[in-house]
Amino acid sequence: MTDKIKSKLRVLFSFLSYQLFYRFFYRRFERDRDGKPLKKGITAVVVARDEENIIALALRSLIGFADQVVCIDNGSSDATLTLMREFKERHEGEIEVDVLSMPDALLGDCRQKGLDLTRYSWHLRWDADMVFKTSGPEDCRLLRKRVLADNRPRAVQLPRTNLFGDFHHTSRLYSPLDPGEPILIKYCTKITYREFGKFDTVRLPVYYKSVKEKKHYYFHCDGLKSDMRLIYRNAYFDWRQHVNSAKGRDAEIDFESYRKDWLRKRYGTLDEQKLKYRYQKELMRHIVRFDTGKYGEYPEIIREAMKAGNERFKIIYRNGKAVARRDADDPSFENFRPGEDDLAFDPMTVFRSAIRDASVLKKLEED
Repeated sequence: MTDKIKSKLRVLFSFLSYQLFYRFFYRRFERDRDGKPLKKGITAVVVARDEENIIALALRSLIGFADQVVCIDNGSSDATLTLMREFKERHEGEIEVDVLSMPDALLGDCRQKGLDLTRYSWHLRWDADMVFKTSGPEDCRLLRKRVLADNRPRAVQLPRTNLFGDFHHTSRLYSPLDPGEPILIKYCTKITYREFGKFDTVRLPVYYKSVKEKKHYYFHCDGLKSDMRLIYRNAYFDWRQHVNSAKGRDAEIDFESYRKDWLRKRYGTLDEQKLKYRYQKELMRHIVRFDTGKYGEYPEIIREAMKAGNERFKIIYRNGKAVARRDADDPSFENFRPGEDDLAFDPMTVFRSAIRDASVLKKLEED
């Protein structure tokens, strides 16, 4: 059976389930996890680990869109948890804010906890590096008004605009404008998160209808993290891919053991300064300047941050070519002097092992 036929059958089954069962039986699931009636509005769940650079902007952009924000810290070693608590104190009385600490829990478990604490009729899975637009024709409040007028069980796929490296660049590894994921969902107790390969995905009852939004209401500041945080994240998702596809003992490997082996294979070292240098060689291969003429204007909140002139990350150019990324919070790295093994490191070996798209590889090799 082809994917096209499966898709059509799912749409038909979804329609029949809604008409024959949902309207008569399934409304009893439209309650919170404690069985209380849901309040009309939107709950945003933000799971974060070491996101102090961007999380304040991400949370601020939810004001006026969400009625409840559930902040879950996943074991940060920086100021992320402090910033969550400050957000709660600053906006108490204006918006409901819950702050939890779940150190070293799996991402999917954190997402599930967010579902447990949802008290409103719509659920938004919001990452700490996402920033809504709060003005203009793609103002998130226009989206809010529309979804709250809809009582049907739906999952709304929101397109995103991607930044990488700093506020002024994106990546050639994926499209700067992509269709995004179904992150805005009419809530019911039957919704769950599950891991599928590397990532966690939402599992919806069959009577839910998927809707693809056309407007780009938010920016995904994907790579505005420290070098070590980006390396950690890549290792983490590869670990989850390994665990979910392996069997027996191979599936029981702990993250720290996997991470060390992953670093040796990918970068040939465990030395933190060398890792940063080699990761940046990889980064310089795929970043490109962000063009607002092609991809749209920045959210107002990001424009304000840029105007303030205290951006943490900045791509450095020499003779018109990107050569490094400066992290204002990591001045020690500016004194690092690469050895011969660092200079010999070829980032294309990383890309060839991780990327299957031949056209992307060809473009990286040419540049």
